[in-house]
Amino acid sequence: MNPVRKSIRQVILAIVTLYQRTLSPDHGALKVFFPFGLCRFYPSCSEYTKQSIERYGVMKGISFGLMQLSHCHPFYNSKGKSQNAKVQVKSDKVSETTFEF
Repeated sequence: MNPVRKSIRQVILAIVTLYQRTLSPDHGALKVFFPFGLCRFYPSCSEYTKQSIERYGVMKGISFGLMQLSHCHPFYNSKGKSQNAKVQVKSDKVSETTFEF
């Protein structure tokens, strides 16, 4: 991998990790106020973005993260179906899974 791309990826991942540790109500210091979390999806939007960037690169990973984030509002109706995700956590490894629409 190109060293410039690798460093850009590391910077973006560091920003997402910083968000998770500070402002995220599911991962960070605000979890005290939300013990059961607020995220309706698993993995959370920030974790999904992080995993997507690690697996697919910065541009594609951010676009997957933004698509996931666009579903994170009270008016989104999944009609009982699974989320549109391509990456899921399984024992600290990134693996590809298939969900229905």
